[in-house]
Amino acid sequence: MAVLEGGKNVAEITERRSFEDMATTAIEWFILLSRYLLVPLYCALMFEILKIIGHFWGVLTGGGSADLIESILQFLELLDVTMIANLIWLISAGSYYVFVHPYPDLHERRKPRSLAHISTGILKEKMAGSIVGVSSVYLLQVFLNLSASKEPVDVARMGAMIAIHLVFIGGLIAFNHANKADHLAHPEPPKPTEPHAEAHH
Repeated sequence: MAVLEGGKNVAEITERRSFEDMATTAIEWFILLSRYLLVPLYCALMFEILKIIGHFWGVLTGGGSADLIESILQFLELLDVTMIANLIWLISAGSYYVFVHPYPDLHERRKPRSLAHISTGILKEKMAGSIVGVSSVYLLQVFLNLSASKEPVDVARMGAMIAIHLVFIGGLIAFNHANKADHLAHPEPPKPTEPHAEAHH
């Protein structure tokens, strides 16, 4: 009876582990395949580039620059949205692999390069860098809007936006410094030398 119960427990544990492996694989596939949701944004960026080239050619042939400026502003707005979407996906996928994924992935080819050697420090660096990039694009869009319009400049608002942007840059520098200090405090162990290499020496 004890043997039967023991065999039953082993079968239950094996079945539970099999179910957990299937669930983990399904979640991993869902997260990795969700990156293709970003493809329409990239295609839209390519379309905006074609529009900018067309309007630029119009300026060269004697047309006005209003359409070109408008296309550039639309491109920057779409670029801002794309960078935010990239940041959302990177934080979601990277956090899964850092905090949830239970074992090393045996199928590294399924991962995009952005998830290679991901860690909490690198995740913070990429997040801070993406935020600085989004802030830079937004400021550029604001400056172009000001140059295209005849409205007076709100110095206080512009100063506040520039100050916030500088805070983001300071945060990025602090993240990079802290991450570099952590790497120096915990150096990687030396790789073992191969036996045949020692034999040659």
